[in-house]
Amino acid sequence: MWAEDARWSMPVRSERPGRESFSGADELHYFDEPKFGLVMRVAKLQTGKAWGEEPPSHTTRLITNVHVVDASDDTVTVRSNFVIHRSRRESDVEQFVGNRRDMLRRTDNGWVIVRRDVFLNTRVLPAVNLEIFF
Repeated sequence: MWAEDARWSMPVRSERPGRESFSGADELHYFDEPKFGLVMRVAKLQTGKAWGEEPPSHTTRLITNVHVVDASDDTVTVRSNFVIHRSRRESDVEQFVGNRRDMLRRTDNGWVIVRRDVFLNTRVLPAVNLEIFF
């Protein structure tokens, strides 16, 4: 479902005097990768040698409040909220809460994701790794 020119990112939330914001295009992100980065993450997970996912996580994802924020003939931008609950081993439990913005493009084979921006509600990353998909 990802376009060949797709990109996904998770900017860092920061507090600046008088306002809260997210890192800009040339600033620090938790990740900011093209589709190739996604392909490599999946390939790594399939090897069984991805230390961050040994043993594999158990995840539950809730995607809510999905709505279109912009649309044209060939593209649509959708905003949604998410809660991801991840557990590993006997006591490793993490929860990610935030929203994401997806831009999709219509192709001859259907809709594909062109861009995904993930915005966490927290300023501190509540995890030891980001080997899950948002």
